[in-house]
Amino acid sequence: MRKTDVDDANRHWFYKRSTMKLSLLSVFAVVTIICLFGFPKAGIYLGDVPITFGYLLLGFSATIQLVRIAISGRRSIRADEAGLGILFFLLATVELAAFAKYGYHSKGALVSIVASTIVVPIFAILSVNFFVDILGTPLFFRLLRISLVIVFTFGVISFFVYNTTGIIIGVPFLTTTGGDISLVAERHNLRGTFIKMFSTYNNGNILGVNLLIWGPIAAIGAAASRFQFRSICILSLSRSVWIGLAAYELVNSIVQRRAKNIFYAGAFLLVLFTIAVGVSWMMGREPIAFLLDANLGGRVSNFEDNLHGMKTQKLAWTSESLYAAAYLTFGWCGSLLITLIWAIPILRGGRSPIQVQSRIALTIYMLIAASEAAFNLIPTQALYWMIAGIAMGATGTTSETSSQSEDSPLTADNRVEGSAQDQVEYLGQGRRSA
Repeated sequence: MRKTDVDDANRHWFYKRSTMKLSLLSVFAVVTIICLFGFPKAGIYLGDVPITFGYLLLGFSATIQLVRIAISGRRSIRADEAGLGILFFLLATVELAAFAKYGYHSKGALVSIVASTIVVPIFAILSVNFFVDILGTPLFFRLLRISLVIVFTFGVISFFVYNTTGIIIGVPFLTTTGGDISLVAERHNLRGTFIKMFSTYNNGNILGVNLLIWGPIAAIGAAASRFQFRSICILSLSRSVWIGLAAYELVNSIVQRRAKNIFYAGAFLLVLFTIAVGVSWMMGREPIAFLLDANLGGRVSNFEDNLHGMKTQKLAWTSESLYAAAYLTFGWCGSLLITLIWAIPILRGGRSPIQVQSRIALTIYMLIAASEAAFNLIPTQALYWMIAGIAMGATGTTSETSSQSEDSPLTADNRVEGSAQDQVEYLGQGRRSA
């Protein structure tokens, strides 16, 4: 056999191996995305610590991406990546000092805080770059829409089954963490005789808060997805989520600068307010008092109680408000660091329409996080930082992406006038905004 034939055979073998590896990585990425967005509570308990399949796969995805970066020989790092790295290091230092001085309430509390503030955000940023690079942007968005269909379908079915029969339905270890699906009714889901839509997220507030983060991105260019996103937010029966949905519709219409969209947003807000009043009345609440509760459902009182024992209690993330919890746990220094880190994707995100949509969604989360953050609850931080990665330009590690020139017709500055739907195939190739 000639040497050229041997070389051709080797190249053919290598091509088959590479294709097989790429296919396996693609399947792995698909399963991870569906688990994180569609079945975020699927998993088991180890003691009092929940171990979800989505978070396990997220860790593997981040590890794979680190290996890919090392193999690619990448020698440079973006300014926003470097800045985030430094800030996360400072936050870790503050947390270490706080735990050393005050201790922690339990191992579960320690794991929850460190995972939510340090580990999961870093894993999510690495993973979303891996997903977009391996799958491509169109497939990534298609998987978000599939996840939205899963959440909506199971949510509607479980919502109407319980509210008509009182029976909780679910699949152990898939729609719930662990095997006891009856615990869903005990997770602050009841509104009088009604139960909130909890779907595969097990809690109406967690569901609504997370849908505000990624629902608008999944709904880009798809009327059915927009209907599903809005319906889930409304049926979550969460006042914070209702406010977030109203704020999103208003801000999004203003950013688009179209009179027609502003009119539609105003009409939708009127319909949303009418629905909120009607739902309040059906739950046996006085609508105005329920919607404008100055105590925020007991959150203000809880914060005041925790404030009195701030320097004598061991550390635990106790408040539902992001800013209150951060202050109670790590003081002013930690609170300011967390706020700054979580705001960077909003302030430093790209200017292409798809990235602007992501930044709007993140802004709405930071707004409602003053009352209802679901901050240390699965899967909030994984989803927040995956959308944050999109806002900052998730592109993976391929040389084709990294070699985009400043004069490329695909840069964000040249694409900014297009619709968000037109940007799906070119996600993250734009320059950072100043």
